[in-house]
Amino acid sequence: MLVCSAACGTDLLALDAAATLQINRRVILPFDVDRFRNESVIDRPGNWGPMFDRIVAELIATGDVDIMNETPGTGAYLATSLKIVDKAEHLAAAHRTRVASIVVWEGQPRPGQDLTDAFRRESLSRGIGVIEVLTR
Repeated sequence: MLVCSAACGTDLLALDAAATLQINRRVILPFDVDRFRNESVIDRPGNWGPMFDRIVAELIATGDVDIMNETPGTGAYLATSLKIVDKAEHLAAAHRTRVASIVVWEGQPRPGQDLTDAFRRESLSRGIGVIEVLTR
């Protein structure tokens, strides 16, 4: 099972690969699909919109999209990261398997609040193994 958000880049690539490998997928969004698409998908370089639309439509059809009701902003994304870890732990316990977090990043926190590092630290604090994929 892959549990993640559906932001452009790593999230969408992982969700697409998981579908190819017939791995169950679960997406958690901080707020409605259209707003997330505008703020975390099409506002970045690359043509991620069509992939996002296809994947989210597939997962909505199977009931595998959780939409939180967060107020937009950094706190919404942090809450989503925590919910992803919660959901992954819950699913792993239900299936009597282990959970691991995959963190794709530069290897060092950026100045200010780095949401990727917050996800990594939360996973470690819960005793979840972290696999780091360095982008440099």
